[in-house]
Amino acid sequence: MTCAPICFGIYCYYDKSLDRTIAYKIPYINDRLNDLLGDLTDFSVNIQLNDKKELDFVMTENNTGLNKFLYTGSGFERTMGSLALRHILVEINCLPKFNMLFLDEILGKVSHNNYDKV
Repeated sequence: MTCAPICFGIYCYYDKSLDRTIAYKIPYINDRLNDLLGDLTDFSVNIQLNDKKELDFVMTENNTGLNKFLYTGSGFERTMGSLALRHILVEINCLPKFNMLFLDEILGKVSHNNYDKV
């Protein structure tokens, strides 16, 4: 019975620290995402922290201004968003950086018309 408040207290501390860390980094990540995607694509991606403290990846089409979740986008949009996000997360983390990246079947969902943009 005494373990529940301790576990809950540890979770609350973790939850608060995670919220501060993510909220602090989101503007930088969003700026870098749009810098990387701006030259190659006609959409931008923004990360938002929702009420449940989950990350939402929202894509905005530059032509129409339509907002939708990134996972509902085309293969090209999801692939480019994922690659850009991976690049930025490697930039900001403190782990050792690899000098090699293996991409296996990354173009499987990308249309042939968009190969030159990747």
